[in-house]
Amino acid sequence: MQKLSLKNVTLGYGETIVLSGIDMEILSGEVLGIVGPNGCGKSTLIKGITRVIPLKGGDILLNERSTKGISQNDIARTVAVVPQSAALPEAFTAFEIVLMGRTPHMKFLEYEGQKDVDIAVKAMKMTDTIHLAERRAGELSGGERQRLTIARALAQQPQIILLDEPTSHLDINYQIETLELISELCKKERLAVLAALHDLNLAAQYCDRIIMLNKGRIFNEGTPCEVVTAINVKQVYGADVCISSHPVNRLPVTLVTGSRWHNGN
Repeated sequence: MQKLSLKNVTLGYGETIVLSGIDMEILSGEVLGIVGPNGCGKSTLIKGITRVIPLKGGDILLNERSTKGISQNDIARTVAVVPQSAALPEAFTAFEIVLMGRTPHMKFLEYEGQKDVDIAVKAMKMTDTIHLAERRAGELSGGERQRLTIARALAQQPQIILLDEPTSHLDINYQIETLELISELCKKERLAVLAALHDLNLAAQYCDRIIMLNKGRIFNEGTPCEVVTAINVKQVYGADVCISSHPVNRLPVTLVTGSRWHNGN
């Protein structure tokens, strides 16, 4: 079983501390959601795990091994990242972009072999993007580009996937499509998935567990029903909401009530 663990992690930029005292772990076959208001450190957390920014304190472990003793290339063989809106080279074909996911597995100046091609094709089939193989990235829709980014991540053959608000610029149909795909791949491929999400309803529907961040620390963690409550949302986001149970799966649904209703209109 693969595991990603954070032990008393502190992260920030320069002299500014963004996150401190962060303890969490995620296991294979699980989708862990990270939620919280803008600026709470969701993206910073992902940058710290992948060493885009250095740790200011604590430790991050991959399968009980500190990442401090693992090369960046070895981390890339284990951990893949799906960013908010990937800057894809628009002149490249979809297949060429997915094949880039093989880079961590190749030696310096080594060309892709048949094995790499086969893995890229499999990743595109898994994400239903194989029909886009010959199209240029600049011709693709937002939803198609996001699926392509996931395919590129899968071509790395990772054990862990980190998603940084992967649905933030997508229409609702593509939001659902993207998270359905991630949830399915997590269970089928036994991946450990950490997803930073800004939409509480999507987080509640697709995450096995949720961690809510506030003011640089973990405010609450647990199942969606335990974390997504009216009291927690009020304390963390400062918003008055109603939490209802979804009529099909009984998971929490966050309902916003406009101020005009409070005024009796």
